[in-house]
Amino acid sequence: MNLGQERAEILALQALAFIASDEELLSRFIALTGMNVDGLRAAAAETGTLIAVMDFIMFDDSLIVRFAEFVNLGPDIAGQIRYALAGPEVDPI
Repeated sequence: MNLGQERAEILALQALAFIASDEELLSRFIALTGMNVDGLRAAAAETGTLIAVMDFIMFDDSLIVRFAEFVNLGPDIAGQIRYALAGPEVDPI
């Protein structure tokens, strides 16, 4: 599946909803990002926030699987969303 920017943003917002639906996950995400709930709400649609959401999910294989089940897609969807939002990462030389 080749995701466009709009579809990736929608799925990343669903990823944020997935995180927010679990108090423990939400607390961990907030602690790692330094955002508070109000700040997260305000920045939810920003590309940087959506990338952070996907990075958070992709850091833990079990979260990748749980998120994929949440959106009823295969586990490779997390990487596809991340790639569509940010493009390929290139290490500086």
